[in-house]
Amino acid sequence: MTVGSRLRPFRTGWWLVALGVLVGLAAAQVVLARTTPLYRSTTQLFVGAAGPADTTTAAYNGGLFTQQRVASYVSLIESDRLGREVVDDLRLPVPAEQLAGQVTGTALPNTVILQITVTDTSARGARDVAAAYGRHVIDDVTELERPDPSAPSAVKVSTLQPASLERDPVSPDAVRDRGLGALLGLLAGGGLAVLVSRRRRTVATVEDVGAAIGAPVLATVPRDGGSTGTPPATLLDPASAGPEEARLLRTRVYPPGGASAPATVVVTSPDRDQATTRLAVQFAAAVARGGRRVLLVDADLGRPQLSSSLGCADVEGLAEVLAGTADESAVIRPAGPGGVAVLPAGRRRGEADDEVAGLFAAPKMRALLDTLCTAYDTVVVAGPPVLTDGDAGAVGALGDGCLLVAVAGTTRRRRLAQAAATLSWYGVALLGGVLVQVPERSARPRRTRYPADPDRAAAMATGTVEPDAPFGPAAPSGRLLPTSAPAGNDPS
Repeated sequence: MTVGSRLRPFRTGWWLVALGVLVGLAAAQVVLARTTPLYRSTTQLFVGAAGPADTTTAAYNGGLFTQQRVASYVSLIESDRLGREVVDDLRLPVPAEQLAGQVTGTALPNTVILQITVTDTSARGARDVAAAYGRHVIDDVTELERPDPSAPSAVKVSTLQPASLERDPVSPDAVRDRGLGALLGLLAGGGLAVLVSRRRRTVATVEDVGAAIGAPVLATVPRDGGSTGTPPATLLDPASAGPEEARLLRTRVYPPGGASAPATVVVTSPDRDQATTRLAVQFAAAVARGGRRVLLVDADLGRPQLSSSLGCADVEGLAEVLAGTADESAVIRPAGPGGVAVLPAGRRRGEADDEVAGLFAAPKMRALLDTLCTAYDTVVVAGPPVLTDGDAGAVGALGDGCLLVAVAGTTRRRRLAQAAATLSWYGVALLGGVLVQVPERSARPRRTRYPADPDRAAAMATGTVEPDAPFGPAAPSGRLLPTSAPAGNDPS
């Protein structure tokens, strides 16, 4: 598995990732709005030994004494006794136990500094409580360190840093909470994108199609590839350059200088859709622009979408030729001034028509294709859908190769795999798959533009353009025709 395939769920499900981030940010904002801000104020007290320090030894001993005593003052700061004194002093409407929970005393390591930190819902309230705690600590420590009421205190406590007024709340942390919300939303959205990609039932990528049919994907056609909405007859116009994806498909099927090339190519899909018909027209036009004589055959006798789109739905065609009531030379008609001719489906059609049913399995269809391959370099057959028409397998087996078309976001993986299995059961040579209606960003690779060839530009201006690329020789007439029905049941 490549890095691109690992990242594909995030590219296709980018909106889920973006939605997850937005939801995470919104949730963080709701939490911030519902959280009461807390402010913090800090004051520091210096504790020193009382009395003169005449010698260095006396000063050292006094420092050790105060360091030992400072650690015990922390318990005094966090006691309910001091909390009651501050509550009475400031006349606060809170219990002493609650106020004591908002106060933290700290003895700074290796110093004689005592730090008092107060957290409150008001910046001024935190400062006033911290200042009151500082005053009462000084009074209480002085009183406690005086063993005799008439004697001086053993320590001297003074304010080193007055209580500060901090107007910025310490909680909640908006930057931290929003970042955490975005991160959690990103993880949730990414996980959902991967889950959706795994649970998705329709094909969306080249890997999906390749895994379903067990064959390479020869081309991908974007949603606007081939000018969606353009009449098929216009796509057959030789003056039109045609979509680049159709030319790529032509090159994959007919590589320049190849040893052999399929004379008959069947284009089909698991289910009936207009995109398959359009692809057959684009492919036939691209092959014709390469310098070949091309015949486009509508073999979907049940619902001939190709004939309808080309305006020849109510004329004699393939059905009459197979039934023996018309000659192929009389029903083949040019689709336009280009090199593509069309053999319509004909008037005698319908799934309930007993005279039409099973005509593709008759020897006459095989003989007809052999005759057409002598008059045309390439015969492109727009076949019926594999899983909804019983004649699809027989039509595919009559060709030298078959292109299986899948519509991105529409064709189900299970249906595509079942169609590939059905074609394999009939002995169809599957050339590869084609993924159509792909989103523009996913379908088009980054391209490099090269300067135009001056000679070719002049030839295009005069209308004497040479074929796009030379082709190898056509395949011999011996196409893949099963002499007997394969063993087992038809997978369709």
